Amino acid sequence: MRNIISSLGKKNKAHFVHISSKEASTLILESKKQFDVTFESCPHYLQFTSEDLPILKGRLKTAPPVKFDEDRDFLRNCLITGTLDFITTDHAGCDYEKGKIFEDFSKVYNGIPGTELMIPYLFSEFYLKEKVDLKKMIKLTSENAAKRYGLFPEKGSLQIGTDADFTIIDLNKTYIVDENKLHSKGKYSPFDKTKFSCSIDKTIVRGKIVFDSEKGILQKPGYGKFIRRK
Repeated sequence: MRNIISSLGKKNKAHFVHISSKEASTLILESKKQFDVTFESCPHYLQFTSEDLPILKGRLKTAPPVKFDEDRDFLRNCLITGTLDFITTDHAGCDYEKGKIFEDFSKVYNGIPGTELMIPYLFSEFYLKEKVDLKKMIKLTSENAAKRYGLFPEKGSLQIGTDADFTIIDLNKTYIVDENKLHSKGKYSPFDKTKFSCSIDKTIVRGKIVFDSEKGILQKPGYGKFIRRK
């Protein structure tokens, strides 16, 4: 990472994915003073540590792996203070029976299906519990990533004339994760049986409801639309 940053020119940009440690985060934050660099982290790095691995086993195997308390706590503080640029999931769902159950841990598939649980986790843990304000939550989950990847304002905003993409969150309805009911191909999650303080009511893409908590998925495959970055 140091070599990548040191090779950057003043006009170049770099984005660092899947940041899981305090050391890497500190280096990136220091580099922001000189270079156009951003970084992201994922829910599993904000919630779990290596102490959870013996319990969750393959359900928590990711690349890079979760680290220690100080790493998790530092990343959480970056989110709360607004120095973390945005949150992603590194979604990588597989068939649990084929990819996660091995006596040899080195052969276990790297990755977890995280897309479906990201918003309920973040709003339960940080908006409701840690009192991170709504404007900052929107930047973390939508606006900042759209700007960084050249998709703003078509994505990451609700400006007139742009795509109407948004999620309706029920802040008064709890949600207990049941990994067997996930919509991903991967029916497993380190958050299995976790109780979130909020839940997804509806998801809207380009003005149409694509998911309803009561009716399920409402649009057929292929409804997605390719957006060319600027």
